[in-house]
Amino acid sequence: MAPVTKYYVRSYATNSGGTGYGAEVSFTTLAGLAVLTTSNATSITITSAILGGEVTNEGGAAVSEKGVVWNTLTAPTVSNNKQATGTGLGAFTTSVTTLTRNTKYYVRTYAINASGTSYGPEITFNTLP
Repeated sequence: MAPVTKYYVRSYATNSGGTGYGAEVSFTTLAGLAVLTTSNATSITITSAILGGEVTNEGGAAVSEKGVVWNTLTAPTVSNNKQATGTGLGAFTTSVTTLTRNTKYYVRTYAINASGTSYGPEITFNTLP
């Protein structure tokens, strides 16, 4: 089912006498999570990198915050290091300047809408020695 879509349904039964239908009812589905991509890190130095991605679908509810998260352990979340870049659909980049020399980082994009927080695919990169 598509997010934030009104559906009409009714039951039916068929027997030797024919087909009978129940009363029609309707419901609207809730918004889903946003869908994101994560770009490879660029302009990598000893303490910084350009990170970003794109919100390709808001999931039926406006994205109120989007950005990147990173950590030295896999699967970073908004509870780890986070840098917001704006709202809504579209591509975004940000310069992260608080990294540690010669360190492997795990990065994902994130987006928050009324249904919760979603994450893009994880990428990794190493800062320079």
